[in-house]
Amino acid sequence: MGAGSPAIFGFRARSKAKIAGKPAPTGTNRPYAHPALAAATTLRYGPVHRVNESSRRLLSWFAVMTKPRSEAEAQICLGRQGFECLFPRVRRTVRAASGMIVRTESLFPRYVFIRSDPSLQSLAPVRSTRGVTGVVRFGFEPACVPDAVIEQIRARIDAEDGFVKLAVPDLLPGALVRINEGPLSGLDAIFMSHLGDDRVRLLLTMLNSEREIVLQKSVLGSRI
Repeated sequence: MGAGSPAIFGFRARSKAKIAGKPAPTGTNRPYAHPALAAATTLRYGPVHRVNESSRRLLSWFAVMTKPRSEAEAQICLGRQGFECLFPRVRRTVRAASGMIVRTESLFPRYVFIRSDPSLQSLAPVRSTRGVTGVVRFGFEPACVPDAVIEQIRARIDAEDGFVKLAVPDLLPGALVRINEGPLSGLDAIFMSHLGDDRVRLLLTMLNSEREIVLQKSVLGSRI
């Protein structure tokens, strides 16, 4: 995931994911799912489980890795195949040559989520879908994303515009926060203190040096 991507749920998209149809190296049982997804969901919701005979009877969520900048295309094509699809997006204010602009980005670049019961609807066609690289797997089994992860994403989606809102975190001295807007968007900083009701002092590390900066509180977002 690029520098501007949130770390919500710890899920970043610099993938070393095991993709459907590509066998694991011989002699290892190591899961080949997105490493941050596995770590975050294990810490918060227990181990990410593999699809087994009991879970196959129920609808489950699966992570699908897309081709670069193809999340929207993949969502449309997967929807046409009858999959329920979730493509979380955010809006960011960033600096461009023409000035500050609002840009729409994927919350998890190169990832969308689908819901399916593999016993009734095969996941095999997903890999050949336009815009898709494959289904994230643990070994040879598709990795289920816990419902709690999806519920937390959906809970942050604004009902009016459909975009994920990254709430300002609780600010305590020493807390690590993420800057979500402006020329420093995507950078992490350490909260130092409040300056009135709407501004904060942060400690930012750049180019191997530390500097204090003052920003509007509203540009900060959660870093989970």
